[in-house]
Amino acid sequence: MQKNKSQMEIMGLVVIIILIAIGMLFAVQFLLKAPTGKPEAAVKESIIAANFLNTMLSTTTDCHGRTVRDLLQDCALTSGATDCSGINSCDYVSSQIEILLDRTISRWNKDYYFSIAGAYDVEQIKFGAPCPGEKEAKIHPVPVRPGFEIKLILEICG
Repeated sequence: MQKNKSQMEIMGLVVIIILIAIGMLFAVQFLLKAPTGKPEAAVKESIIAANFLNTMLSTTTDCHGRTVRDLLQDCALTSGATDCSGINSCDYVSSQIEILLDRTISRWNKDYYFSIAGAYDVEQIKFGAPCPGEKEAKIHPVPVRPGFEIKLILEICG
């Protein structure tokens, strides 16, 4: 009887050791599969990109007091017919966007790529270099007229 009781205790210890070993394997597996990137950084860059695009579009320029949004719409619709102190609106808004990018994202030492899609004249406005690896991108549609919009794309490289 004593022998059976000892064997049962040893079997109980073996079962506990096996359960602990399995638990350790699961713990090691989850630790090894933990994401290597920093999700907080991606969220921060996404917010930076969205806020930059919103603020940029609302920025008032010296071209007849028009906003960047107004000038981009003019560029897409009329190929830059508005005269901004001797410069067409496409070239003027391009220079304003470049200044804004230089004073913000470039100064923060972040690599980026800014482009616009939707109309030939605005598609010529590009700054930075396409991100080779990870990136956080924001696309901001800008209605030009019903059924016609352009899309501002800002990629912040990771």
